[in-house]
Amino acid sequence: MHRTLAIWTLVVAVAWLVHPPSSSWHYFHDAGGLLVGQGSARSGPGGLHLWRSHPEFQFGPATVVVALFLRGLAGANDAWAARLLMAPLAPLMVWLLEDATLALRPPSEGAKVRRTALVAGLVLVPIWDWLALGSLHLDDALAMGCAGLAVWAVARRHPLVVAMALGVAANAKPWAVVFLPLVWAVPTGERRRAATIAVAVAVLPWVPFFIRAPGTLQALRSFRIPTMAVSALHVLDAGSRMTPGWDRPTQLVLGAGLAVLAVRQGRWAGALLVGVAVRLLLDPGAHLYYTASLVVAALIWDLLGSRKAVPWATVLTAAALQLPRLVGAPAAVSGWLRVLATVGAIVAVFAAPAPARPAAPEAVPVPAPRETMPA
Repeated sequence: MHRTLAIWTLVVAVAWLVHPPSSSWHYFHDAGGLLVGQGSARSGPGGLHLWRSHPEFQFGPATVVVALFLRGLAGANDAWAARLLMAPLAPLMVWLLEDATLALRPPSEGAKVRRTALVAGLVLVPIWDWLALGSLHLDDALAMGCAGLAVWAVARRHPLVVAMALGVAANAKPWAVVFLPLVWAVPTGERRRAATIAVAVAVLPWVPFFIRAPGTLQALRSFRIPTMAVSALHVLDAGSRMTPGWDRPTQLVLGAGLAVLAVRQGRWAGALLVGVAVRLLLDPGAHLYYTASLVVAALIWDLLGSRKAVPWATVLTAAALQLPRLVGAPAAVSGWLRVLATVGAIVAVFAAPAPARPAAPEAVPVPAPRETMPA
């Protein structure tokens, strides 16, 4: 399985690199330079004023530090270094999630788990490579990579790894704070410490920027982007031309609230899926690289939640979000399919039956098997 997935990753990577689309790497390259004072006068103040001057950098300090490291390591070739870092994350996450699933299943289901992971991985790789090799969105790659690591650590009972991974994910990409409720899936005696560590890792790196440049938070909150015609938000609120003022807070509150509910009901394997689904449902943007986050979350649900041999959530999510754009479907069709896929993902998680009996305080609750999939 791992060899097949590795070969598939290499084939897709070569295909992407022959005709790479335009990337967004300049945001990360510029942010790293500005953080250490390498910007120009025209680019505005950097350092601890970075996000006050550039609220368009919708990523956090962890992402900038990694970008700066890649810049120092590879110089003008930092975009290629980023590709080398991000592309292997897809097969690595599949391997981690397969291992997490095997830790929670009887040995007799091992072959079935590996087949499901392989099929889901074959679907994930080309979509992930759009993110990792095409658009080069380091922030989303770090957030989802850390989220996958956190799920593995929950299954393998490593509370400190869960806390650190969730904290880094939220610091790398602020919308990933909706993943923090997953910390409540660790054993009872470790929850408070793990939650404290996760929140500290997510928040503390921001503190110097908020203190030195007090307008930073307001600048980030006020930043708006146009509402894309193919977004779910556009078909739900056609009168909105720019990000509505209520949108970002609602994304975070609703996404985190549903993730909390999923974990408390024992459906912790679906916490990431409902969080990402809310984000895509209410986001004014609908870029193709967004799909990778939802597909990773769907893959987690397929392996650890629905337990079906065919990873329906992964396959149908990828098809609903990716195919309409690739074949040039009308914007309204793409938008409504995004609504169906994201709402369907949320319904799929909460329609699954809760565990038959409460798990012991020391145990990780495992969802009962049922075929579920997003619309």
